[in-house]
Amino acid sequence: MQQSSASATPSCSSKVVILSNVPYHGDLLSHKKRQNKATKDSKKYKRNVNKELRMRGENYLGYRRDRKAKTNETFKVKQDVFKPARSMKPPCASAFCKKSKLRSCDNINEQQRQYLFENFWKNMNWEQRRSLITSHVNKVPKKITKNPELSKRTDSRTYVLTIDNPLPHRPTPINSIKQINHLQKLYAARIPITKRKQFFSSPVNLVKMTYAVLLAKGRNEPTSDDIDDSDDDNEELDSGLVIETENGQDLTNDRNINKVVT
Repeated sequence: MQQSSASATPSCSSKVVILSNVPYHGDLLSHKKRQNKATKDSKKYKRNVNKELRMRGENYLGYRRDRKAKTNETFKVKQDVFKPARSMKPPCASAFCKKSKLRSCDNINEQQRQYLFENFWKNMNWEQRRSLITSHVNKVPKKITKNPELSKRTDSRTYVLTIDNPLPHRPTPINSIKQINHLQKLYAARIPITKRKQFFSSPVNLVKMTYAVLLAKGRNEPTSDDIDDSDDDNEELDSGLVIETENGQDLTNDRNINKVVT
């Protein structure tokens, strides 16, 4: 009976089997959380995704407070407000613009309006949009002042747009160009962006200097067919555009000139 009981008890010299194929997950008695080693992609965050959609002019989710909080009262911010995509507004229908010779709202067709709108919202970021707006807003001295003592405004602003073909690789500049004027309402219909006032006071950049030149394409000097000596030096077209060289020669009839309106 004693021999049978001794064989049933385990021996102290028995070997311990180690399973090497089983992965080690740490000490279960240490009460430490397992670390997540997966890489985080910040571009997939809800905040950044909607930020990118807003910059491209698409539908996105905006922010709101969970309740109306008073002074020094805590509140939560939720991102669940639907914001529709940017849409182009109807063209200018002002009767004053149709009668005015300085404004050429009707000269921009629907295809050009669509190109300006899509190029602004699809191909630019916020910094490029600010640069574009500041380069197309000109500050000019105020001409008429009814009450000089009470008036605080010293200048006026003109809003213009650039249309037609892009600039050639090797342009030949012409001396001067009379810009085509547009209403502020028309400008906002092409590029609907808020808080433009802070962009107007910025310094002039090279974009404005580039767009402020009328370019002749394909030749260095105009031919005799393009020059009409019988007309005045500053002949105004229906579009409000005047082209003249240093000698006062009118080049408005040159078909090979790209009209770049700034």
